[in-house]
Formats: sequence, structure tokens, C-alpha cells
Amino acid sequence: MPADPGPVIQALLAEPTLSARYALGAVVALVDAVNGSATLNAHIEAVKQAAVADRIVITKLDLACEDAAVAALRQRLARLNPGADIVGGSAALDPYSL
Repeated sequence: MPADPGPVIQALLAEPTLSARYALGAVVALVDAVNGSATLNAHIEAVKQAAVADRIVITKLDLACEDAAVAALRQRLARLNPGADIVGGSAALDPYSL
């Protein structure tokens, strides 16, 4: 089950002990290309993750059978969070680019 990102973000920004040691650089959400739509339908926490993310990485693109389903997922994510960068993840994705 996805976790609500709000309390984690709030703790990093507002808790003096944490904010003194850590800086929140970006929020990255991973969305499974195969099961992402179903997860967004079933779990409000997944919607919250996508809504607050600076970047959304769609994973398992190599396993997704239908290009139309991936395009629909991409459009849905763009509507949830128009300001997020949405990228397709692969084994070659550079973690430092996130």
C-alpha cells in the first residue's frame, strides 16, 4: 500500500532536528506502467504521491502491453500534477538526473 507523502514532507521541512541535517531536494514518485492506473484508482495515497511529486517516473515500460494504456496513464498523471516532469524509467535511467 502506498504511503501518504504529506507527513514525511512535513517532518523534513518543519522538524528542527531533521531540517538541520537534511534538505528536501525533490519529491520523486514511481508509477508502475502495468498497474499504475489500478493503483491510482484503489489508493488515495498513490494519488497524493503523484500530486506532490516534482518528478514522476513511469516504471516497467518494457512490460506494458498497450501503448494506449501508457499514454492514458501519462495523461492522467499530467492532469493530477501539471507541474511535474514525467519521464519513462528504464535500467539506463541515471539516478542523478532525478
